[in-house]
Amino acid sequence: MLLWRLNDAGVLDTEIASSTSDVLIIAPSLDIIEALRETLLHEVLFAIYKAFYNYLAAKRLYPGGLLHWIDITNYYAMFYLARSTITLAGHQKYYIRSDSADFVPKIFTVLNPTKHRNLISKYGNAESIEYKNEHVAYTITLDVGLTGNAQSIKFDSSRVESHRYIWNQYHALDVRQLNLTPLIAPNGTETFEYLVKERNRENYSFEGYRQLDFNLPMPTFEAYFERDFVKRAADTLYDETVGLTLIGFQEIYNLLQDLGVSGFPLEQEKFAYMVEYTLDDSEARSKLLDLCRRGFPLQNEYRDEDENRMWGDY
Repeated sequence: MLLWRLNDAGVLDTEIASSTSDVLIIAPSLDIIEALRETLLHEVLFAIYKAFYNYLAAKRLYPGGLLHWIDITNYYAMFYLARSTITLAGHQKYYIRSDSADFVPKIFTVLNPTKHRNLISKYGNAESIEYKNEHVAYTITLDVGLTGNAQSIKFDSSRVESHRYIWNQYHALDVRQLNLTPLIAPNGTETFEYLVKERNRENYSFEGYRQLDFNLPMPTFEAYFERDFVKRAADTLYDETVGLTLIGFQEIYNLLQDLGVSGFPLEQEKFAYMVEYTLDDSEARSKLLDLCRRGFPLQNEYRDEDENRMWGDY
């Protein structure tokens, strides 16, 4: 049923599937879906480059044996791989603040009429409201999947928990249908909840600094701080910490190449430059450059190396 049209919303001038006082759902036309998919492909590209950047940052930390920051940095590489995957599948969520150029006042008016009336009282009339000075916002949730009929654009007033949203959406996908290896086990202990908790623990709690106990006497401190098994893995590409991340990057890189999107700037030269600039002269650097120049083949001789496993006793 057509409730009304948001003529002031540009590309969102389309049929509204349903509306309540705080939720607005639009059934987008095919033209809008195609336009959104072009935008989402740009976001996929951005997330892939960020994933590879964080992978390289993690590898850069190996020679220092800095396990704590390797764990954190690798988490962000995995996060951006997950983001690129769900975005490629047509799912994304955005928090639109009133100081953003993307903010549409009429959408805010529909979602939050009480707040809108308060702003009219404050400014005298609707036309005088200076939204950029107000702390108001709304959320857009896109579901414009590559397949299926449940395609919608939802507006509401909820906040966005970006990490939880990304991992929830990723967990709900069957990435094997895209020939991708899951970054988290579908039915295992390493769920998205586990990854979010680990990220928070590593980032924000004293407990996360497992490599640093300043209360120890000096000889004991030295023995506790050392992570020589991490240093030994510096030139191994597919160790147990960042190996799956590299595989995930290679798989989505090859998937996008197979899709053959015209003009899609997934450029080997840029990845090679990132490797050369970020890593010192080393075996790892040479191996990554070799993989890059060969188009990141999934089957390669480095996956069969005798790995120096990172995990050891703390």
